[in-house]
Amino acid sequence: MTRSSGGIAGKPVGLGLERQSSVGSDKAITGGLTQNSSLFNLRFLESLDLSFNYFGVPIPSNFGKLTSLRYLNLSNSGFVGQIPIEISHLKNLVTLDLSTATESLFRISLLKLEKPKWSMLIRSVTKLEELYLDGVNMSATGTGWCQAFSFSSPNLRVLSLSDCSLSGPVHQSLMKLQFFSVISLDDNHLSAPVPGFIANFSELTSLRLGNCGLFGTFPKEIFQELVISSTNFSGRLPASIGNLTKLSKLDLSHCQFNGTVPTSTETLTQLVFLDLSGNKFTGSIPSFNMSKDLKEIILSHISLSGTIPSTHWEGLLNLRVVDLQKNLFGGSIRSTLFSFPSLEEIQLSSNQFTGQLHVFPNVSSLTLRVLNLRSNYLEGAIPESIF
Repeated sequence: MTRSSGGIAGKPVGLGLERQSSVGSDKAITGGLTQNSSLFNLRFLESLDLSFNYFGVPIPSNFGKLTSLRYLNLSNSGFVGQIPIEISHLKNLVTLDLSTATESLFRISLLKLEKPKWSMLIRSVTKLEELYLDGVNMSATGTGWCQAFSFSSPNLRVLSLSDCSLSGPVHQSLMKLQFFSVISLDDNHLSAPVPGFIANFSELTSLRLGNCGLFGTFPKEIFQELVISSTNFSGRLPASIGNLTKLSKLDLSHCQFNGTVPTSTETLTQLVFLDLSGNKFTGSIPSFNMSKDLKEIILSHISLSGTIPSTHWEGLLNLRVVDLQKNLFGGSIRSTLFSFPSLEEIQLSSNQFTGQLHVFPNVSSLTLRVLNLRSNYLEGAIPESIF
């Protein structure tokens, strides 16, 4: 369960004002939205989506007059400056999305919650179930933001605070919020051990902790649908990951996991994307021939070794990318690796593959765009049919 950028999934969409529900997203609206806009006369409006426009002004305080709103999406609308305290007047809000993309060159947030503080903003909005503040500068410590949400938002299911200038630690007061399904804390400065109590959120389906400064041994109980790349988590990957049979995306790249890749990953038959690169795994590569929908296998920059049996690739008809570079694989490169009709990229450089390269006769129909075999021990000619 992952929310795409700038939208509120599952909400009704329409351009009319039937039941005074309004959607005006992605209309390339530019220029100021003034306090005198007739929009703020629609006191019975329940749903408003102005995402992906460019207003270029602060959020008008008169949004606070739309007290019937249950869904408000102002994400990526070009609003700038302080978020008005009047948003706290919207006591019927169930979903609030004020997320904004930061200016990538200087990492400058367009929106901020400083005076008044964000804790005052949510104090009265007690019906919130989904809150997206990605890219909003909150400049808050863990004790403060955790306690504010736990006391003010008992029904919170989605908390998305990526790139909000948050600092740690993640306070245990969040344990009061037992309905969490999505937590996103990417690109913050938490600089603390990963909180083990996250494992107590039984409804959790998506946990994003990439590049947030958490470190330490990753609790094995947490594993759900995960994107936790670029962290300092360590320890062995638990065999219980194989119990997540509906997992479609697994990204554990650039962490500090070690030991062998559990053979239980072979039971993840719904996988579409797998990235374990940049860890300290050792041992052999597991088989993925049960994951018929698998499109990308990225296992580069690890220390996996041994040969790769041809049976490991059988049945992967949708496979597009295989990246195994900078490992310790040896033996011959199996011809079955070149038999997939959708294959676009093969990265096998910096290994210990030997012998000649053989392919199937029908390989000429491949869509192969990238073939990287450098820094191996191959010999003989490259078959013309590859090209």
